[in-house]
Amino acid sequence: MYCFYRTEYKGNEIPESDFEPTMQKARYWLQKAKRFYHIQPCEEKQEQMALCAIAEGIYHIERIKQGDISQKLSIGSVSCTSVLPQFPATPAQQEKELLRRAAGFLDICRCAKGGER
Repeated sequence: MYCFYRTEYKGNEIPESDFEPTMQKARYWLQKAKRFYHIQPCEEKQEQMALCAIAEGIYHIERIKQGDISQKLSIGSVSCTSVLPQFPATPAQQEKELLRRAAGFLDICRCAKGGER
């Protein structure tokens, strides 16, 4: 799947060493989302693209939580580095961000009670 991520999805944010654990989290997240959202049957490639997008979102969120992502600004000889704000900060915002990423590749509709559209 890492080969697909690099060649088809054109991803470069997740290093190979972190890819498989992050992809496992993405697969789990998508399976969980299928319980709450109606996701139209799609081509396998679309779901793989969505998984890559979700994985990048998870990776990004985890790095922000760990304080690994910083923003560096340089103007001339002056440089400033600061840690980015906790965005998305709340679990609800994180879920919304991952759903937004998935919806770029999948047709997703909120399920009514009982799983019907």
